[in-house]
Amino acid sequence: MKKAKINLIYFLIAMGGFLLGYLTSVIAGVLPLMSSEFKLNSQQQGLTSSIVIFGGVLGALSFGKLAEKIGRKKTFLGFVFLCTLSIIGCSLPRNFTIIMGFRFLMGISVGAIQGLVPIYLSEIAPTPIRGKISSFATVLTNGGFLVAYIVNYLFYSSQNWRIMNLICLISTFLILLGGFKIPETPEWLLKNNQVTAAQKNHLLIFGTKLTVTSNDATSKKTLHGKKIEHWMITPLILCIFIVTFQKFTGANTILYYAPKILKSAHLPEKLASLSTIGIGIILVLAAIISQNIVDKVGRKFLALLGNALMGGILILLSILTKIPQVPVFITIIFLFCFIAVYALTWSSIPWILMGELLPNAIKDFGSALATGGTWLADALITLFFPDTLKAVGISSIFLFFGILNIICWFLLNKNLFETKGKSSDEIAMIEKNNN
Repeated sequence: MKKAKINLIYFLIAMGGFLLGYLTSVIAGVLPLMSSEFKLNSQQQGLTSSIVIFGGVLGALSFGKLAEKIGRKKTFLGFVFLCTLSIIGCSLPRNFTIIMGFRFLMGISVGAIQGLVPIYLSEIAPTPIRGKISSFATVLTNGGFLVAYIVNYLFYSSQNWRIMNLICLISTFLILLGGFKIPETPEWLLKNNQVTAAQKNHLLIFGTKLTVTSNDATSKKTLHGKKIEHWMITPLILCIFIVTFQKFTGANTILYYAPKILKSAHLPEKLASLSTIGIGIILVLAAIISQNIVDKVGRKFLALLGNALMGGILILLSILTKIPQVPVFITIIFLFCFIAVYALTWSSIPWILMGELLPNAIKDFGSALATGGTWLADALITLFFPDTLKAVGISSIFLFFGILNIICWFLLNKNLFETKGKSSDEIAMIEKNNN
């Protein structure tokens, strides 16, 4: 396959990340306008924000079985179609209850897509550039954040929150229209004894012939065991921890509540809202840099670098925000530095590792658990952050997440091995030997 065509396939799958980034961020601009139109009380506003997250938990926990049974392609396109319907359903009705139902479906779809896309990309990416291809979804997720920040800023004065939602249909239509070009992964086809189709798609994607018999396919299917073996427990726990911890780096709090955090740093509300666009730009640029170095410096190096720098910056911010004499721009500089480090490291590394660490036999089950864990963590942060911010202040929150990053550094330094340049079989062999 020509490079342009395979890159188009990577792009269409990675666009699932854009859906996640945009739809989970645009609500910051949509909610105040919805509240005004429907006269929502505080509980209804909370439900509007959180119902997508609760749907995301369900979607994340359920996609694995479906992807295992009917394949990555059909599952991916199915959830993108569901996302399309939910966007329309969240935007056109005049009934608040109906909108909430569709927002729950939106959560199911983006929760499933978030977990499926890294697995899909990792299975159709050549080993030497697997990190680069897998992190493509993160680049587009951060691009979704940026576009949502821009849309919120530009459309807020128009009061047209429905258009702010519907803009995302451009990306879902693009994926669905290009869906016929997306192949099923050879790995899934082999696991399901579809040898001829696996050979065809392997040649299509990688440009090389796959010589395999039906007996080889069966051997491949059982290479890591049909059931969970004892040695698989360690990579499963490690993967769940890494993916879930992404929400406890402190970045999730800053990204979802950037205007409030910047306002608590004594910025005017209008300037705080505009500053989120700056955060989006940093997210995208740093993610692009990460995409181009991850296969050179390695996943473990970037993960540890991220923990060390983010932990240090957060602890420093906890001190600076306690000192009234510190100029505001100093706090903002360190805040933006944190975002850059996060985008360079932990915004993509957990999802790359999820596609690599999990043995094939439990990849669908394990990725669903890991993605479900990150959505549960998201729900906890969304639920408790506003009241915690009022109760203890931003300084204590910075300190808490800073300490968590330092603890994580020690845990990963001891338990995580480097996966760059290794095939899935080689990684599984290392994991088996380590146990």
